[in-house]
Amino acid sequence: LLLHSQGTLPETLPIIMTSLRQTCSMSIITAFPQRCTSQSARRPTPAFHSGEVLRKAVLPHRARHHRHCTVRMGASGETSSAGEDNRKTPSGVVLSAPAASSESVQQLGVMAAAMVKDGDVVGLGSGRAAVAFVRALGRRVKEEGLSCVAVATGTATEAVALEVGVPLIPLDQVEAFDIAVDGADEVDAHLNLLKGGGGNLLREKILESMAKKLVIVVGAEKVVDQIGMGAFPLFLEVVEFGRPAVVRVLEGKGATVTQRMNPDGSPFLTDDGNPYLHVTGLVTPTTDIAALDRWMHSIPGVVETGLFIGMASVGLIARVDGSFGTMTAGTTFEG
Repeated sequence: LLLHSQGTLPETLPIIMTSLRQTCSMSIITAFPQRCTSQSARRPTPAFHSGEVLRKAVLPHRARHHRHCTVRMGASGETSSAGEDNRKTPSGVVLSAPAASSESVQQLGVMAAAMVKDGDVVGLGSGRAAVAFVRALGRRVKEEGLSCVAVATGTATEAVALEVGVPLIPLDQVEAFDIAVDGADEVDAHLNLLKGGGGNLLREKILESMAKKLVIVVGAEKVVDQIGMGAFPLFLEVVEFGRPAVVRVLEGKGATVTQRMNPDGSPFLTDDGNPYLHVTGLVTPTTDIAALDRWMHSIPGVVETGLFIGMASVGLIARVDGSFGTMTAGTTFEG
């Protein structure tokens, strides 16, 4: 009745129905060992205090419902969705929410590159926003004479860095990174991240765990109330020998597990030769993500998870209307 009185019922009814369908199909409770309500593993909550406030601050109306799009995962690990523009991510997820424009993503890269100082050791992430950062960093090296060295998380990012002239060094020469810049598949109000859609989560977590400052560059469509509950599955990198055992443990807790496959039908393998799992059905609005992450790490055969808890320092956000903002732990959202 309230929606009707405001004249917004036709526009919001599809969103309401999608949300109801998702809620009705959701398990009543997801049980796993070490469940707790402690937030000690998370960074201080930003001043907006809740995902709802954050979504209103960051997202235009049409982008707020990204986590309600429907994803169906087949036996091959492919996904499909009833979306507005059928945009498919590298992991095969189809998003219905409007994405930040290419121009906005390029500007995010410029903003992040401006944070690098002379003499910095830089960690280079993966994905389109991270690649935009690498290209902008290369321009600073060439045009301003910026002195820095970097390590890339994957072969694709490494190729871009070499192309644009960012000096690269091996990881064994690095004790700590002054700054690392990467993208994310989802970000919550605590700056917890869901990552791994690009298939490099292990290398990303190793590198970013060594960073004094981790800067996340994302479009506003990636900001959600609860990571791991919407369009993206949880990503796990596992060893092949233990993969069947890991799948059985996860399915025993009610999860749906599929292995990522290449377009030719062969198993997808990371740069380190490990298989990749997509996991759904373990996260509800009340799930303690940090406890879930600890439990998944306790499963023999799991190499690493795509949950990056309490690691990010700053989020640079591109809204779909072309404006920008920042998220930092313990401070207000800056328009």
